[in-house]
Amino acid sequence: MTNPHRRVIYLSPTVAGSVHDYTLFKQAFSPDIDWFKKIKVWLDLGFYGAHSNYTHTTPIYLPHKKLRKSKSNSDPSLSPEQKEDNKKLAQFRVKAEHAIGLTKSFHCLAHRVRNHLDSLLDTFMWLGTGLQNLKVCSATMCYR
Repeated sequence: MTNPHRRVIYLSPTVAGSVHDYTLFKQAFSPDIDWFKKIKVWLDLGFYGAHSNYTHTTPIYLPHKKLRKSKSNSDPSLSPEQKEDNKKLAQFRVKAEHAIGLTKSFHCLAHRVRNHLDSLLDTFMWLGTGLQNLKVCSATMCYR
């Protein structure tokens, strides 16, 4: 999770293998608890279904999904309003992607780590993310 200033505010533990992001999200933030009471949540389509599982929170913003092509709908497309909403959402989501990209400027996070200690992977991520936050905050003076 990041804020609009590209500062990482939450980092989940690393997971080996292919585990879906939304599964990890539900494990870290149980839908039974009101986690996001005072913040806006902007998600991508990988978290499709979050708006129905996290109903008691503030609105969760998801992009509009284009319908699949079928016999009854030969030309699926989004309305101009939906396209504009998706464009606004992308402007917020790109900041999160930039924060991830800045974290990967540390080569130990961008390449495969060959060690036998699983806890060392989390330590690398925490250190890299902390250094990236320090770099972003010193550039934007966001000490809060």
